[in-house]
Amino acid sequence: MLPFVNASLVGNPGSGIAPTYKVAITIPSGTVASDLTNFPVFVDLSGMPSNFWTHVIDGGDIRVKTTGGASVPFDLVSINTGLQTGKLFFKAASILAASNNVWNIHYGDVSLGLLPVTDTYGRNAVWADYHRVVVFDELVDRTGSGNDPTIAGTAANWDFVEASVSPDFAIHTQGVAWDGTYYYVVGTNEIRKYNSSWVLQATNSDPIGASGLSGVNHCGDPEVVSGLLYIPIEVYPNSPYNNQHIAVFNASDLSFSTSYDISAQGHEASSIAYNPADGLLYITDYTSSGSPLYKYNLTGGYVGTLALSASVLSKQGITFYNSKIYVSSDSSAKRIYRFSLTGTFEELAYGMPASGNMEGLSHNSTGLLLVVSPGATGTVRVLTEAAPGIPGWLNLDGTGHAATVGLTKFTQWSMGASAVMDNKAANRSVLSYTQAGSTNTAFRATLVYRQTADRWGLWNSTDTWLTGGSSPTLSQRYRVNATHDGVSNRKLYIDGSGVTDTTVAQRPAGTGDGLYIGAGDSGGTERFRGSINYVYLRNGILSADWIAAERVSWETPGSFYSLGAETLA
Repeated sequence: MLPFVNASLVGNPGSGIAPTYKVAITIPSGTVASDLTNFPVFVDLSGMPSNFWTHVIDGGDIRVKTTGGASVPFDLVSINTGLQTGKLFFKAASILAASNNVWNIHYGDVSLGLLPVTDTYGRNAVWADYHRVVVFDELVDRTGSGNDPTIAGTAANWDFVEASVSPDFAIHTQGVAWDGTYYYVVGTNEIRKYNSSWVLQATNSDPIGASGLSGVNHCGDPEVVSGLLYIPIEVYPNSPYNNQHIAVFNASDLSFSTSYDISAQGHEASSIAYNPADGLLYITDYTSSGSPLYKYNLTGGYVGTLALSASVLSKQGITFYNSKIYVSSDSSAKRIYRFSLTGTFEELAYGMPASGNMEGLSHNSTGLLLVVSPGATGTVRVLTEAAPGIPGWLNLDGTGHAATVGLTKFTQWSMGASAVMDNKAANRSVLSYTQAGSTNTAFRATLVYRQTADRWGLWNSTDTWLTGGSSPTLSQRYRVNATHDGVSNRKLYIDGSGVTDTTVAQRPAGTGDGLYIGAGDSGGTERFRGSINYVYLRNGILSADWIAAERVSWETPGSFYSLGAETLA
């Protein structure tokens, strides 16, 4: 299963050769101001007819064709058949201003699979006219250059960002639980109880000894339910796993109450969480590379398993938050996965930018509680949903950015991005074309919010500011673009409307091999706060009509095209 393609196989009705289906997509006459060539049309799959979600298989069966049946290059950025969402671009060889323009999206052919990105009609072909393209469902340059964007600091194409960090507990910390008043922090053989300000209230310095369990040596990530603290205790590492228990302690004073032997199931027990929807405890297996979660009742009775639709390596923590399952993975990628209550993978919710073991997972009323424990230290990171926290966007809190390097230095170029600000207290860079690794302001051309003018702007050190539009509204989406011919003019566009400067200096200067997203340069100058998506740089000057059409296609796709009913292909 691909990281951002999530689906289960759905059989087609009938017998013999399974039917295939199509939906017509029409860009009506008058939608674009002039004829456009090789234009990437964005399709919001959440707007597809309901029957599409019945008959599409897993996204690998999708193809885009002309009405005459000729294949059209397309880029399936993401699809989730459970949530009925997804993003797709296709390359329209021409969009005529004075005529209706029609293509068909085909699907349901069980013999087809995902096209390789290098296929004649695959992803790279859609973006062949571009130098870099990033849509933040994943950290990939969609042109296929191999120079994928990297993250610096606290910047994420996930939903949660770090809001605060607890004091260091000075022990290797396995997990945490929260009961609405107190935190319960568990080490390899220690339990601590803290108030909401992280002031220590009580300690059990030998829970393994207190349990009386023979041969065990390891406490895992806990859960607290109705005044009782449930902790997986086991011998670790061990093979086979035949000494696993759920130990129960009183939350009031951390004293031992009872234990339940769960060794018969033969799985490792790294973390435990309570699901209020069914009243059961769910346990993760760190060593398993598969998908099961093991279910027990509150008295240790084995109930069965829940199969996750995506395999999670090195499962260290689990919690149920806002009717979703979150699982932390201490694999090399260090991610938190989100699943529905039925086990369907939905998205990657968080990635840890720093070193250290990603351990247990819990939640409080504001977000997730993630334990990070490098060596003999441990902290709890409070993760809250990034504001505005748009799924599939680069969500920034002002302490990080993204960058792609290895660029060509162009004399004439166009770039664009969509941006949503959540703070206007300083200049906020959206895109900056400059020398990779340099903080020399003389090298860069930057699309940036100018705080003193309260306007979007385009800046370089020689020509200074070109600003336009009106005062940006916080939490509102804007499409910002710039073109630069290096001699006679540079142009700034806000939501498709442009202003022009004359007699401009050549930018970028220096090597011109870096594109910074959410910052002015490698030093993190003028970092953005909010969300950014659909970023690109390309050689040459795009027309005002193109940029206006791009804005409508991406920002309000339902007004750019219409979708027909499902028919047999």
